[in-house]
Amino acid sequence: MQLALVRKWGQHTDYYVLAADDDQAIYWWRGATAEAVLAPHIPDDHKVVLTQSYRVPRRVHALANGLIRHVSRREEKVYAPRPEDGVCWRSRKAATGRRSSGSSRPPLSTWSEASR
Repeated sequence: MQLALVRKWGQHTDYYVLAADDDQAIYWWRGATAEAVLAPHIPDDHKVVLTQSYRVPRRVHALANGLIRHVSRREEKVYAPRPEDGVCWRSRKAATGRRSSGSSRPPLSTWSEASR
């Protein structure tokens, strides 16, 4: 709905700016989709792609890139992380899968640093 309003208002202007990232369309429960950014096609000369992140450190960047590669409907983009290494934390559940009964592993709520 928000995008529909922006496009409706945009009909009455010379131009408007829409800042978006199809890789961050996480508000699906509010109607957000990557399609809002990917379709209709936006000509390359109408896009400004930011290529440097000042928020995401290298380790987080590498982990996120590994995950996002599995998404089939997205626009490929390259951006550099900030220079610090950073730390990735992963829950035991994500790192080890389901716990079996009688397991000697720590509780699922325990957090550990992700492997480097």
